[in-house]
Amino acid sequence: MERPVLNGMVLLNCVVYGAWRCTALSFRVTPREGERLRRFLMNNFTCSWDDIMTKGRWHQSILYGFSHITFPHFVFNTWLLYFIGRPLYDRLANEKEFGTVYFSGLFAGAVAETLACRNRATPLVGASSGVMALLASLSVLEPNRWWYMLFPIPGATLSSMQLADINLAVHLVAAPAVLYRQFSRRFPPRYGSNVAYVGHLAGIFAGYAATKFIQWRHRDDVSFPHETWWESHKRYALLHWRFSAEDADDLGEWTSCWYRARQAHNSSERRYYKRRMDVISERRRQRRSCLS
Repeated sequence: MERPVLNGMVLLNCVVYGAWRCTALSFRVTPREGERLRRFLMNNFTCSWDDIMTKGRWHQSILYGFSHITFPHFVFNTWLLYFIGRPLYDRLANEKEFGTVYFSGLFAGAVAETLACRNRATPLVGASSGVMALLASLSVLEPNRWWYMLFPIPGATLSSMQLADINLAVHLVAAPAVLYRQFSRRFPPRYGSNVAYVGHLAGIFAGYAATKFIQWRHRDDVSFPHETWWESHKRYALLHWRFSAEDADDLGEWTSCWYRARQAHNSSERRYYKRRMDVISERRRQRRSCLS
């Protein structure tokens, strides 16, 4: 399935990141042109309280989401945007609904972060708030979609609902802590976190709200999922965590069999452990398919 809007977002992330890299190179060769490019990016692809509230540059409350200055930030956000965006793009009816979820997350994140942390030492950049909105929406519309983890346990599986719940729990703890540090007299006036926890949390809530609005628009469509966040949790939450615990146990057993097969002294012993690995892999596949 073609996804022109999603592919365009990914491409724009790449272009803007490349422009930031060009500013660093230009300063070494042509400082004047490098400064001109840097000023253009700062005036359009970053976001701060002064930009949107004082100067009225509201377009920056959206365009900042396509700006990444460091390579790890760029790779991580773009990778999440693409792999979380694909199933959600296919689930929604059209590009407008996908854009509604993503841009509502970016806008809510920009307003909340600049309002709560208006003394940030650095301007706001990054697609994280929009990605948080996509994950929140996917957890409501496709709670039974399973994902292989790269960390903290490589190979373990978690559902979209579990990922969104973990994400929400982390930010419900981190955002108040950032606000306390921001307004407490114990810390310098411009003290703050490089991670926009308040903006991320606003993006999560915006994603849930946008999904609820989309469900309301499809209220007469019986093929569209209409379960609310609370209804899907009552139905699946405990089952998902039990399945994840069983899957983690199988993953440990599979890893043990793989190691023993590598250390086997004869072919019959090696075949035995490989058969065990096949049985475990099939059991993990069936466990995921029964909820998909």
